Amino acid sequence: MARFKKFILPLVGVLWSTAFAATTPPITTVQGIVDLFNKILFWVSTVFWIAAGIATLYAGFLYMTASGDEQRVTKAKKQLLYAVIAIAIGIIAAGLPALICNFLKAGSGTC
Repeated sequence: MARFKKFILPLVGVLWSTAFAATTPPITTVQGIVDLFNKILFWVSTVFWIAAGIATLYAGFLYMTASGDEQRVTKAKKQLLYAVIAIAIGIIAAGLPALICNFLKAGSGTC
């Protein structure tokens, strides 16, 4: 878990500073809030797609090197389950802006 924190926390910091650089104007309208929300969800989905790809490759590696050991096969299956969960979160994060846009269009006609 400590290695995970050493990797994820700097990655989140880099993504945060990239997504919300000093050139971003202050939020003064509802559209600005929607744009900010879309930007956050884009980066969340990107992180989860990368994590899902790495987790899938790692699960395949674990399975291929298990050599019939039940504990290692079980570990590989759990890792693959985590990869599927990351894929599901990535899909949700990618589709949520469209869902919110459609919800907002019902009230005002624009996103």
